[in-house]
Formats: sequence, structure tokens, C-alpha cells
Amino acid sequence: MKVLFKMQIAIFVVFFSACKEDPVPPIVYTKIASSISYNSAVSGGTITDDGNDKVSQMGICWSTESSPTLDNANTTGQAGSSGFTCNMTGLSLNTTYFVRAYATNDAGTGYGNAVSFKTLRAGLAVISTAVAGSITGYTAVSGGNIMNESGSPVTEKGVCWSTMINPTTSNFKTSDGGGAGNFASNLTNLIPGTTYYLRAYATNSEGTSYGNEVTFKASAVLPVVSTASASNTTSVSALSGGVVTYEGGAPVTERGVCWSTSTGPVVEGNKVSSGTGTMAFTASIRGLMGSTTYYLRAYAVNSAGTAYGNEVSFTTSPPIPPVVTTAGITMVTTGSYKSGGSITSNGGGEISAKGICWNTAGNPTVESNKTTEGTGSGDFVSAVTGLQSNTIYYLRSYAVNQAGTSYGEEVIARTYSGTVTDAAGNTYYTTTLGSQTWMAQNLSTTKYSNGDPIPTTTPANLNISSEITPKYQWAYNGVESNATIYGRIYTWHAITDNRNVCPSGWHVATYNDWLTLENYLTLNGYNFDGTTTNTIDNKLAKALAAPTLWKPNGFVGTTGNFDFPLYRNKSGFTALPGGIRYSHGAFAFMGETSTWWLSQELGETSIWTFSIGYSNTNASKYGYNNKNELAYAVRCLKD
Repeated sequence: MKVLFKMQIAIFVVFFSACKEDPVPPIVYTKIASSISYNSAVSGGTITDDGNDKVSQMGICWSTESSPTLDNANTTGQAGSSGFTCNMTGLSLNTTYFVRAYATNDAGTGYGNAVSFKTLRAGLAVISTAVAGSITGYTAVSGGNIMNESGSPVTEKGVCWSTMINPTTSNFKTSDGGGAGNFASNLTNLIPGTTYYLRAYATNSEGTSYGNEVTFKASAVLPVVSTASASNTTSVSALSGGVVTYEGGAPVTERGVCWSTSTGPVVEGNKVSSGTGTMAFTASIRGLMGSTTYYLRAYAVNSAGTAYGNEVSFTTSPPIPPVVTTAGITMVTTGSYKSGGSITSNGGGEISAKGICWNTAGNPTVESNKTTEGTGSGDFVSAVTGLQSNTIYYLRSYAVNQAGTSYGEEVIARTYSGTVTDAAGNTYYTTTLGSQTWMAQNLSTTKYSNGDPIPTTTPANLNISSEITPKYQWAYNGVESNATIYGRIYTWHAITDNRNVCPSGWHVATYNDWLTLENYLTLNGYNFDGTTTNTIDNKLAKALAAPTLWKPNGFVGTTGNFDFPLYRNKSGFTALPGGIRYSHGAFAFMGETSTWWLSQELGETSIWTFSIGYSNTNASKYGYNNKNELAYAVRCLKD
């Protein structure tokens, strides 16, 4: 039985061996190449028949020839559900290759169909530019990032820059070796304050590529300035200056000189500015002390800071007496007034005393009556009290330093003789000139002497030209504060009303009253040049006029040999430029004209007036105007 079984097995083996085919090389299909780059690609294959034998090896082979074999470049792969995949590396740029899949068993190697592909051609490197940083006036730092060499090694990289857009390697550049990745570059030899355009660059076999353009501005630096030697040296002043030879890349916004009695003067101390920009400049140095050595430097300022020139020194001359001016007299009363002065130069010495001095004879000195207002330069005010009423005083400012005493110009004023109060409660100072006692201020009452109100219009500029006998009073432009200073403006019919606008015992001045005043002033030396029939000399006008409230530098008689403030208001009359009003409602000439009614008619419609004008060579003495069309100020005279 056992022998029989063995015979059956032998017969089956012989039968099976007789039915099995002989092995042959495998059959394989080549996959299309993919992921093709400059030097690599991917392919593979699928084994469709193992050739009746176990496949021992599979892969791909490739060559520039059309039928590559394992004698050419090859690689192996591992079988998977979709065949096998292999990487080809070390390929050449821009080259056509043929690839075949292969599979090997004991019978031999089978090759698939040949598939061709071409590697990529090399291109320009891909690069970006870094933002500029660490910027100074002369240097900066930038760089770039080579993100892809594009198939050809980068042999040179760096940054290039210019003052024009799109800089290239033909402009300024750095060179920072080869290779990919990030790199930094140091820019040098920049010009301060200049705007630059910057690009990173990379060079390979295909040429030079550029990154994005960035812009930056080199920082400003300090200017360059030199100092001029001091000249024209006095006890209180000197002349110097300098030259700004380079602005430092930013505009010079200030230049000048600074000085000190110690070395190294700076602008936080004494300085004088002398414009902006470059080139040469001069500067006048003032307020110095006599017999003193000073150190001086020119300076120039831009956005980077302050630069100083070379230091020079000089010594001032010995001190001289100071320079002082006299202020006008203000706040006059029956027994006091205020004045003062301004020390415009200390003469190079310390001011040890200053003030005003006065007398009744002229040319007062510090041996006369005086005030003492401390030490130092600048403006000062002095109050003088204990004066006699209705008296002319001569006054000068004075200043003392170690070189001597100096005086300002002499001014003259008369104290008032008394006061008078009107029916509305306004109190006025008075001045007595010969046989006459005048109000020293324009009338500002709103009531007749019996207490009846004097009407006004609302608004103040109401047209009243249709009225036959208008009786009104106004503050200039309807502003009550003007009445406090200048008095009020009245119509002719108001000032001639029998209720009397003046206080009891006083009257509106007549033509003869003004003539008497003129004669008195002329006989007593107020009018040095005489008068003509219809004009009053400008010096007499100044004797009547108040020292303030007239337009600056415009009062009559400001030129010639007669000093403007000297005799202003010498009479105590205190003429003020209160202006006028027209019947149609317009106000005019405040600060320019003082015009007063005279209570006498000149025919049926006209009336005498007296005025001092702002712009006339000589003031009008007895002009006349339409009594129904204008309104003027009033001066009252004691009966």
C-alpha cells in the first residue's frame, strides 16, 4: 500500500513537470517621465508578465541614446500596487534623455518601451531685496535672499544702488560671493541726506537677475561752518560771522554766532542769529561789557543738530557812558505824573543807577530832583509826586555806569490846575493859561447842566441828515470806552442849546476864546515860528496836543529841527484825536484829527471850528463847516 502511494506521487510529478512552460524574461511597461527639473526627473514601470519566474530586480535605466540598458545609468525600485517609481538624478541641463523600465528574473532582463523627456533649461536666479537698515550719513546695510538658483549656480551676488530708479551692477554695488540663501551687504560712501534706490542682484550662467527695488535716504550730518575773526570792536559790541561751507545733507535752518566769557560758547548761552542756508554771513554782537575778553564761535543748525566753527577771541574797549531815552509823560494830575525811560546801551558797564530827574528851569540833572529805579538795562517807569499845580516841568531820564552819567532827551509838561465835574458826574482836569481856565479833556457828558439827557441814536450810525435841528451826542462808533478816552462827539444844535452842555459856570469856547489862547501861547514862547491868518504853526499844535494816542510817527511837526515829543502838551491842553461824525452816520479820523466846535455861526449854515490834523503840514486854526452835517468834540472854558 505504501509502495503504491509512492508510485502515484512520482507519476503526478512527472505529469506536472511535463505540463509547466519554460521561464522567459519579464514583460514590463515604462511610465511617462514626470517631475522634470534641471537635473532630475521621475519615471518607473509596471510589470505586466513575470515571464513564468519570480522577478528578482526591477527599476529604470536611462541614457541620451534611444535604447538605454543596465549598462547605462540605472536605479532600482520596489513593486507596489501601481507598479514601481524611481528617481533619476545627476541629469544635465536642457538635455533629451531616454528611459526604459526593466525587470529581471532567472531567464534574463526584460525592458519596457523607451520614453523620452528633456530636462529644463537653466534660468535667472530668483532673488528678493532686503529693506535698508542701520542707516547713517555715509553707510547703510541691506542684502537679499536667493530663493532659487534656477538650475545654474549663482556665482556672484550683492546689492547695487543709485540716485536713480532701477539701479544695476553698472552703478555702485557690493559683491558677496556665490551660492543661494540669505546674505547681507554693507553700503559705503553714501552722500548724507541723499535718497537712494537699491536692488539685490544674483548672477549665474544665464545672466544677472534683480530683486525688488527699495528706497532709503542717507541721514543728514552736522553742517560744516567756520568762524570769522571779530572786528569793529567797541565797549559794547563787535562784528563777526562765518561761512557755512557744507549743509550736511539737510537745510541749514539757523546760523549765527554765540559767545561767552568762557571758552566753548554754545547756542544755549548768548547768541545772535543771521539767517539760514550756506555761504558767508555777518552778525552784530551787542550787549557786551567793556574791557572784557570774549570767546566766539559761529554755529549752524540742521536736522542733525548744531555744528560749531573754530573758536576766536577778542577784548572789548573800556566802558563809555550809557545810552538812555526818555519816555513820554503820562497820567498827569494837579501834582503828579508818570514818565520813565529805556536804557538802550549800557555803554559796556554795569548800570548802577537809573531814573528820571526834573526841575522847572530846564536841563535837569541828577543834582536836581530825581527818582531812583534800581540797576540794570532795559525799560523803567517812574512816578513823580509832590509837584505844584499848573506848573511847567522839564524832565529827563538818566542812567549811570562806571564811565559816567547819561541823560535822555528833555520833555516838558504842565501839571493841571484843578478839576471840574459835569452834570453826568464826569470829572475833568483843568489847565490855566493866562486869564483862561480850560478843561484839559474833551467833554464827555450825556446831560445838559440842568440834568436833562442829551439824546443819542440807536444804532450810533443812524442817518440823521433829514433832521433840521438834530441834538445828539455819541461815543465814537458807539463804543463807550472811546468816550472815556476821547470824550464824546456833539451836533451843533446840541452844544448851542440854552440848557448848556458844559458844567455850570463853564461855556463852549468861542472864536475869541481860541484867539486869546493862541495869543497867550505865542507870547509865552510856544509858537516859535509865528502864525499866518488861517493856520497855526505845527509847534503850537504840538504844544496843545497830548503825547499819546495819535497815530505813530504821523503827528504834524515830526520832522525838522524841532524834536517831536519835546513840547508835546507843554500847555497842558491835552488835545486828543477823537475824530468826527457825518450826518449820514459814518465816523472817521480817530487818531488823526482833533476838531472842536466854536459856538459862533458863520452865516446861516456854517460854523467856526478849530482843529489839529494828523497829516497836515500846519493845523487848521479856524476852519468852518456845515453845522447840520457834522459832529465834533467840545472844549469848555470857565466863565
